[in-house]
Amino acid sequence: MRIYQQKKILELVKTLIEANADIKQTLNLLPERKKLDLLLADCQEFAIAIGNFIESIEGEGTKTVESLEEYCELLFQMHTNPDDAVLEEIKGCTVNIQNSVESELRPNRIEVLFLPYMAAMSDSLESIWKAALADPNCDTYIVPIPYYEYKAEGTIVQMHYEGNMYPKDVPITNWHTYDIESRHPDVIFIHYPYDNNNYITSIHPDFYSKKLKNYTDLLVYVPYFVSGVDIPEHLIVSPGTMYSNKVIVQSEEIRQTYIRVFKQFEKENQCENVYGNPEEKFLALGSPKFDRVLSTTRESCILPDEWFKLLQQRDGIRKKVVLYNTTISAILQGDEQYLNKIKSVLASFRKRTDVVLWWRPHPLSEATYASMLPEFYDMYERIVIEYKGEGLGIYDDTPDLHRAIAWSDVYYGDAGSVVSLYEKTNKPILYQDRTLNGFAAESIVFFLSMSIYKNKMYSFLYNRNAILETDLSNLRVNYFGCIPEKQIYKLRMYNYSRIIGDTLYMVPFMDHELILYDFRTKQFEKYELELLPQYITLGMGNFCNLYLYNNRIFLIPFGYRAIVSYDLITRKTEHYPIPEELTKLRQDSNIYGIFQQYELIDENRLLLPFHLHSTVAEFNLEKGTMQFHKIGEFSFGFNSISKYGDFYWLLGLNKLTVAKWNYETGEQAFLTSFPEGCINGTVCFGSNEIIRIENFLYCFPSRSNMVIKINLDNDEISRVTAFDPYCYRDLSENDKYCFGGATVTYKDGVYVIYAIHKAERLIEYNTHTEMIRELKLPPEFSDNDLQRMCDDYLDSLVNGYETVAFTSEMKSKVNKSHTAGERIYEHMKNLIT
Repeated sequence: MRIYQQKKILELVKTLIEANADIKQTLNLLPERKKLDLLLADCQEFAIAIGNFIESIEGEGTKTVESLEEYCELLFQMHTNPDDAVLEEIKGCTVNIQNSVESELRPNRIEVLFLPYMAAMSDSLESIWKAALADPNCDTYIVPIPYYEYKAEGTIVQMHYEGNMYPKDVPITNWHTYDIESRHPDVIFIHYPYDNNNYITSIHPDFYSKKLKNYTDLLVYVPYFVSGVDIPEHLIVSPGTMYSNKVIVQSEEIRQTYIRVFKQFEKENQCENVYGNPEEKFLALGSPKFDRVLSTTRESCILPDEWFKLLQQRDGIRKKVVLYNTTISAILQGDEQYLNKIKSVLASFRKRTDVVLWWRPHPLSEATYASMLPEFYDMYERIVIEYKGEGLGIYDDTPDLHRAIAWSDVYYGDAGSVVSLYEKTNKPILYQDRTLNGFAAESIVFFLSMSIYKNKMYSFLYNRNAILETDLSNLRVNYFGCIPEKQIYKLRMYNYSRIIGDTLYMVPFMDHELILYDFRTKQFEKYELELLPQYITLGMGNFCNLYLYNNRIFLIPFGYRAIVSYDLITRKTEHYPIPEELTKLRQDSNIYGIFQQYELIDENRLLLPFHLHSTVAEFNLEKGTMQFHKIGEFSFGFNSISKYGDFYWLLGLNKLTVAKWNYETGEQAFLTSFPEGCINGTVCFGSNEIIRIENFLYCFPSRSNMVIKINLDNDEISRVTAFDPYCYRDLSENDKYCFGGATVTYKDGVYVIYAIHKAERLIEYNTHTEMIRELKLPPEFSDNDLQRMCDDYLDSLVNGYETVAFTSEMKSKVNKSHTAGERIYEHMKNLIT
């Protein structure tokens, strides 16, 4: 017996009870026997129908049906001998029937209906229906429903039904044979939220959420996607989320986003609580899509023979597989340039024999071009036909996304729902730019670090693994290479470098390995640092500078709460913790770090100014000890230190103040007379943008508005007017740092400063002539540069990442824990029982 069935029976019995009043009224109108007999006949027929309904569910022999038969006997007695005494017996009998229904016919079964539409998206419901099918007290119906494609003008192209595309172990019920209205399932699960608000596809109108809510007591929407926290509003406020009783989301963080956006929608449209209480409607129970990722192994996936052959090299070793995913959102934001990007990606992989491209476009890509971008439909179709015809890579338009995830080694493509799934595998993820060569102008913001070796400058790109080489004779920028076996797209992996002798030392900022490059041998070397969790500051870079001492590299911490030394001979890591009270970040700190620059007292002692405290740490490299010197009584710290004469000069991080400090005598003095109009505030001048040349300290602004120089002989601070065109401008929120690095070299008998300006300019400044030369960034890379970048990135895919396969052993560990599908099913079952 189901809840709905018991409820229906109780409603019918209530009708019998109400009929008692009609019998009483008719009895008082005797001798109108004909009317009484008709009423008694109707009640008897109604009781028999109730009994038949109960027996169709529970079979024969129930006490409730016996009570209904007794009720019919009493009706016959009333017919032969109508009086009040028989009527009282009838009333008592109907009460007994009601009690019997409530006690004997208690619900012990539920009926759950699943309505997937595209087989490729059914993974959003799969683990829930598996949980339902495993429940012996649940009648589970999986009913794939048809959907339609639209033309550009909104007319229907064709209907699709994919009920024959499911695995054989999935019990499918044809949508024509399941009558939702009459069966009234206890729970209906859906994953299509748009009703008639989609311009690309639409499910059959009979299955719109607005209609389904009338055929069940619990309509549940489970999103067909997983996502990051930033979710488009139209996905949060849709017919599916409005009309469903419950909406399942993957995490509490995303649940709060849904609640906030939904409440804002209610407020703007004056419909508070019309669609239910958002706090109760949205439930963070996980996503079945994650269940499918974590339960799919390569062993469980069958590959077509032609695909399997593509994955094998001649020696039998499996090639690395790159899952190339293209999305609807990227299509809609792109144009012909996006299609050219796809063509260039396919062409790059065409030349490789050691890696296979597994292209899996979104299942609605073709439909999207047909309905939304018809002018590009033919071009897209030609790309697909040509790629499939060559047979050099895999074209996957099957419903099984998870086979592609399981078999691939690396994800490459657009951001989107698949990325959130792929993250669960712990395999590398690379994003593509929609520009043709992958170096969009807006993504090259500035170079990180600038180290000069033999009249060439070497820099990192801010947002990817790429080293650029700038020829200082002509300011020509070339692609030098990438750090092997490192991710391609990651912010500030290596924020600082220094050249010592013929070696380029790269300091890990958002990474954990020390990298050395030997210009003579042209080889990279990696040194794994044994970093300790208790010293890591989440969200902040680790190190920002280094000092080489007796084959030991001392790493200066930015967010890491200890100085670290690495012995290049023994390969041992040692830690020198910084007192906790000096590493705490204040709320007004702008998440600035601990140290950045240092100066020497002698070859084995460093002076390190704290960023957020008016204190300088003295670190003994030989003993590993620290002592501290208080500089003034300020609420801010210093971001640079430079030795000249008898004094160390320190520039305030967040205030226009220069401190002069005599280490030997303790004498301190402070300069505050900056040029008129110089902006005072957070990170006025950057640590990497302060350079001493002879008796002048040149300071390039981070968030101030002028380049200044300090005469260290007479304490005079003046503006370097040659840089005014690059400083006097409004800085947007995304471009709030004026300069992004500076370095100096000595050539042709004069000092030359190179500075990176955030307006994407590399500036060369001659301190003798005060002349400026500039190069606009990003540079126009040569075809050879672009090809080398592509080859390096593919080499990283092939050689730089260990294959991570989700094995049967890992799968068994996952299966020991409750899946999201089990949690969702049990929660809904508890709501209705």
